Amino acid sequence: FSFKYRGRRDMEVEETVFSANVKKDTSVDITKNVYPEHETFRWCPAHEAKKLMKWETNSKAIEAVMENLKK
Repeated sequence: FSFKYRGRRDMEVEETVFSANVKKDTSVDITKNVYPEHETFRWCPAHEAKKLMKWETNSKAIEAVMENLKK
């Protein structure tokens, strides 16, 4: 899933969203992130994750992932 939006300088930016299925109780270590964009994470249902998103495009990305899982 990818989407475009207009940035501050009226430039179009494309973001790509990836998803993965993981086993329950999988350990995640974000301290080794090469690009430390994310400070924390938590496991939660998709409907809850959508509410936590700051940007509408992130909520739409979660919706797209959930729709793809239904296929």
